[in-house]
Amino acid sequence: MICSSGALSLDILSTTLTTAGATFEISEDPNDLFRLNPKESKVDGIIITDAIEGIQIAPFSKTLSSRLKATGTKLFLLSSTSELAQSTHEFVDKVFFSPILPHEFIPNLREALEAESVEETLENSSFLIVEDDKVQQFLLKRILMKQEYNADTVGDGSEAVEWVKSQRADIIFMDCIMPGMGGIQATKLIREHEKETDVSTPSTIIGATALTSVAEHKACIEAGMDYVISKPYKSDEILKVIKKYVAIRRSVNIALVSLLPFNGYALTLLEAVQIGLITMCLSSLVEKALKRTRTTLMSVVRSFFLQSLRTRQARGAETVLY
Repeated sequence: MICSSGALSLDILSTTLTTAGATFEISEDPNDLFRLNPKESKVDGIIITDAIEGIQIAPFSKTLSSRLKATGTKLFLLSSTSELAQSTHEFVDKVFFSPILPHEFIPNLREALEAESVEETLENSSFLIVEDDKVQQFLLKRILMKQEYNADTVGDGSEAVEWVKSQRADIIFMDCIMPGMGGIQATKLIREHEKETDVSTPSTIIGATALTSVAEHKACIEAGMDYVISKPYKSDEILKVIKKYVAIRRSVNIALVSLLPFNGYALTLLEAVQIGLITMCLSSLVEKALKRTRTTLMSVVRSFFLQSLRTRQARGAETVLY
C-alpha cells in the first residue's frame, strides 16, 4: 500500500511498482492505514512519503509502526531530506530517498520485504538484567515485556558472571555502579570468560549509568561494553539500542555469509563485525553520494530543458517577426 498526498511521488511510485509487477493500493488519507484489517487481506508493506499533508511524519510513523508490529506488515518511508530520515529511521523498517531510481528501488524494496523484522531476529534471543535497584530492575523488565521480550534478572556483578558461565545471554543490560562487584568489573570478567571458552558470538553488553561524564563512558567501553545508555531507563532509548544490536547481527551475517566463501579464510567475530560495520558505512556513504548525484543530474536536466525552451521560444519569436 502507498500513502501520499503528492501527485508526483504517487505517479512515480505507481509506475515503478506496476512495471515491476507489484500489486498495490493507493490511499491519500493516512487514517486509512489504521483501518487495515490483516485478517481480511494480507499487506506485505506500506510505503509512506513525506508528502502526506496534515501530519508530522516522525510521530505518525512511531504510532503506525506499533500498530503494525503484530501484523508482520513492513513500514517504509520515502524521504526527500536526510533530517527526516534521521528522525524517523528507528520507527520504520527502511528509509528510501527520493527521487527514486527504479533499477535501485525495486531490488532494495524486495530485500527489505524479505528481511527479518526486529521481532523475528530476537525471537529466540535471551536477555539478562543486572541491576541492584529493584525499582529500576522492575522498570526495565516491564519495558522489555511490553515488547514481548522475556528477561532474567540478577542483583549484582558477581551474580551476572556466574549466570553467564552457566547459560547464554544475547543481550545484557549492565548497571555500571553497584555495591560489591560493579558492572565494569563484571563486564571484564565476562569478556575474559568468552575468550577462554572461545565463544563464537559474544553477548551484547549495554551499560547503564546515571553519570554523564566522558571518563565514565570511556571506562565502560574499555571494559568491553558495546553501548552505554543513561538512567533512568527510557522505552525509546531501549528500543533504539536493541535495533542497533539487530543491525550489527545482520551485518555480521552478511560478512560471514558473503565474505567467508569468497575469501576462504576464517574470520573472528570481531573481524566479521568490523567488516559488517564498514559495509554499512560504505552503503550509507554511497547512498548519500547517489542522492547528491541524482539531485545534481536533475538540476542539469532542468537547466537544459529551460534553455531549450527559451531557444525554441526565441526561434518562434523570430519566425513571427519575419
